[in-house]
Amino acid sequence: MGEFGGWEVPMMYTGIMKEHMIVRTDCGIYDVSHMGLH
Repeated sequence: MGEFGGWEVPMMYTGIMKEHMIVRTDCGIYDVSHMGLH
C-alpha cells in the first residue's frame, strides 16, 4: 500500500509482469475518480 492524494491505495496487485500481460491480452481499468476536485 502507498499514499496518494491523502488516500492509502494499493501499488500493485499480482505483480508487474502478470498485470502487464493481462492488460495486453484482455482489458485493464484505471479509476481516476480520486484525482478530481470535489
